[in-house]
Amino acid sequence: MPADILVFVLLVLVAYFVLVALPRKRARVAQKEILDGLAVGQEVLTAGGLLGVIRELDGDIVHLELADGIVVRMDRRAVAGEVLPDDEAGGTG
Repeated sequence: MPADILVFVLLVLVAYFVLVALPRKRARVAQKEILDGLAVGQEVLTAGGLLGVIRELDGDIVHLELADGIVVRMDRRAVAGEVLPDDEAGGTG
């Protein structure tokens, strides 16, 4: 009986690792790559849903232009991803 319990616990740990831990690690690595690849002039989407163009990078601070003459300062970690042109976004038409 104790061997059955040990096998069950090991299966639960393996399932957790495969279903939870690995995807989280992949997501962290992908986000780090996005943040490391930020460049002036790049159009990005923030975690809050704002779209803007990077006007300046100052360490961990990003100066993001939301509209003509409207520039906000935000933490680099608030960038969720790059906005892809329509032809690269995989649109259907």
